[in-house]
Amino acid sequence: MRSGFKHSSRGYSLTELLVVVALIGILSLISVPAFINFKNQNTFRSNLRNFANDLRAARQYAITQTVDVRVELDPAPGNQLTSNQYRFFWSNDRGTTWNPLTMPGARGITPGTTGNIKDLAGPVWFQSETSLT
Repeated sequence: MRSGFKHSSRGYSLTELLVVVALIGILSLISVPAFINFKNQNTFRSNLRNFANDLRAARQYAITQTVDVRVELDPAPGNQLTSNQYRFFWSNDRGTTWNPLTMPGARGITPGTTGNIKDLAGPVWFQSETSLT
């Protein structure tokens, strides 16, 4: 029993293939920059959360160890704070000797093309309650 469908051995024409390639190119031009922007923003937010967690850990260290903790921020030219540009120090002698404090998982802030950190230059201090008296 034969069906009424006609089988064609023809493939796609060159014009059809060029139209498909052109559509793929146009979609790529539109979607790739949006994806890169999304990735940069996501990386910046993730690193900013890590930095906030590091600040909370430094504050907790100051409270539990009854020492002063200093956070130094060193933004690059253009006011972009990049990886390894913040450091933690601790002191239990009212700031005369500062010792490096390594925070677990400290990765720095790498904003890429997004994020402008202008007002974070200079040290941030967390003082223990005993050093406030």
